[in-house]
Amino acid sequence: MKKLALFGISLLFTTLTFSQNLVPNPGFETCYKKPVRWSGHAGHFNSISQKWMSPNQGSPDVIWEESMHSLFPKRKGISFEGHEARSGDKMIGIKTYGCKSGIMQCREYIEVKLEERLIPCATYYLEFWLNPVANSIRVNNFGAAVLDTPYIEPYAELLDGVNLVLNEEHIVDGKPNEWQKVSGSFVANSPALFLMIGNFFNDDETLAKKLPGSIPYSFYLLDDVLLRREPGTYDMSCLLQQPSGTVFSLEEVYFDHNQHTIQSGSFPVLEDLAGILLENPGLSIELHGHTDDTGSTTFNQELSERRAAAVSAFLVTKGVAPTRLSTKGFGATKAVAENTDEAGRQLNRRVEVKIIQQD
Repeated sequence: MKKLALFGISLLFTTLTFSQNLVPNPGFETCYKKPVRWSGHAGHFNSISQKWMSPNQGSPDVIWEESMHSLFPKRKGISFEGHEARSGDKMIGIKTYGCKSGIMQCREYIEVKLEERLIPCATYYLEFWLNPVANSIRVNNFGAAVLDTPYIEPYAELLDGVNLVLNEEHIVDGKPNEWQKVSGSFVANSPALFLMIGNFFNDDETLAKKLPGSIPYSFYLLDDVLLRREPGTYDMSCLLQQPSGTVFSLEEVYFDHNQHTIQSGSFPVLEDLAGILLENPGLSIELHGHTDDTGSTTFNQELSERRAAAVSAFLVTKGVAPTRLSTKGFGATKAVAENTDEAGRQLNRRVEVKIIQQD
């Protein structure tokens, strides 16, 4: 299956760069009030941590270095001796195992609304950091799921049936302040807007290592959640599963200034697109031309139409039937960036592909 270098899916208008974190309050530093006590219920956690919430009956804890040794009411068996936040001075405490021990709220999750929706078929990198408290049972199955809508099951213990994009299958161990990274890349299969972290497997499916003097459940500190888009090609097998109406922008398709002549450096991308169309005869597309706001409205409209037509003509020379191609020009009316500098204008000078029909 060929892969095509794409820049974005415009129906999911993106403003963040590849390097920016899509997770707000990633280190849990911003709180509505000082966390000076254990969370007794989900609502308590939600009232402390900004942006993050508990989606089930669990009550994750915001752990603040200044008060972590004096949290009340005193919790038997939990010691923060030697622990520090990985960055800043706050972190999350979360239980993920031990439901058979009778511990209340034995499986906790945290959920956050992302800064923007994920782009279907784009690749993303996700990481977060864990450190078990000294006398915690060590476990595996620290996972993450992405969702189109928030997952809220206030009476549920185990949350399952979600789109799991990452799961640590090895037991996460470590001495106090020896933070362990859980990370991986995944291809988004929907325009997800929410991220959820926790253990999505029951106790029987979770590996557990008990230490002498362990408390009967797992209690881990969690910090520094990162989710960013990875540059590079899209997964075309995924893209071809997207519904009609999906719009994406071709990467590295360039034109001479104020001209509709396609620069030769653009040929590999367009040849890939032609190959995909030839491999999928039931696929029809519409090509959209766009410009920056330099020049008159009439000039930009005509230029955008000519550029879309130029791409269409190139595809025809590669064997794509003209009946499967149509074109539109939008001038400068659908900017995806500010036209105040060259970088923004370059983003606005683009050709997009809209999926019209897939059989």
